[in-house]
Amino acid sequence: MGSGRNDTTGPRRWRWPSLRCAGARSSTSVWSVSEDRQRYTEIEEATARAASGEPTSEDPLIAKLPNIGLRTLVCAALFMVLVVANAVISDVAWQKAADEAAAGVRVESTVVKIEPSPSRKDSEKLYLSYPVGTGTHTILAGQKKGAGYEVGDKITVIHAPGDPKKVLGVGVNVRARGIVELDFPLIVLSVLGFAACLFTFAFWRLRYRSVLRTGWRPAMATVRPGWLTPDIDVYFEDDYKLVRTRKSLRTAPRFKGLGKVPVLVGGEGNEMVVVFPHGRWLENRLYAVPVKEIVPDSD
Repeated sequence: MGSGRNDTTGPRRWRWPSLRCAGARSSTSVWSVSEDRQRYTEIEEATARAASGEPTSEDPLIAKLPNIGLRTLVCAALFMVLVVANAVISDVAWQKAADEAAAGVRVESTVVKIEPSPSRKDSEKLYLSYPVGTGTHTILAGQKKGAGYEVGDKITVIHAPGDPKKVLGVGVNVRARGIVELDFPLIVLSVLGFAACLFTFAFWRLRYRSVLRTGWRPAMATVRPGWLTPDIDVYFEDDYKLVRTRKSLRTAPRFKGLGKVPVLVGGEGNEMVVVFPHGRWLENRLYAVPVKEIVPDSD
């Protein structure tokens, strides 16, 4: 390690005291213990507890891992609130639109022109004209391609009393304007977010149990370039592993490219955790990143 060479092709050997030096890197930026003295001390303390044979169930750092999953349950609850709120808003808006249409004025319109929809190949644009006072007013409606309406066909249009240009419905379709037009995609996104939070909670429980089995191992890590799931070279005193960040909001971009950052590694296989001195925004606490072990490149 004294050579400062950033070797990512295989295992390196060192002793823990060498972590008191700045980490090596292939460029000018170097991770320094002095920048994160308190966090580094916490890593040393966790290492000492593991070396002393203290039960993993009593390790305070391991005990915090389930809290990450619990926070995702809070997010899941928020997503469910969004689902219910969207459903209620949609129901109220559609009912209001239906009431307005029931009190509206019905007139007979004529299909004067049909054009292909420029944005949807399976749809057509209908131009409907109906009398307004001494003249006519033309509106745009839509239909599935080949749905049946032709030029000259008659379609009922419902408009607001006293305002013939305010259309409330075309045919049997009532128009609910505003936020209701977004209710379906918002509900879908909220349901997906709810499901993702539940899966995240379950995965963190699995990682917690995996770390309980193995405890923490001190190591040094180099985060390789990468956007969403960068690979991480992990150097133990007598071993080497290549791990890949799991798809998660918890990544380690602050350490990307830095060599030999002191970390704690726990778990095994697909349920591993690498604890960095701090995270992207939280500089005053250790930061757990979910990872999985992968096979190193043969070259």
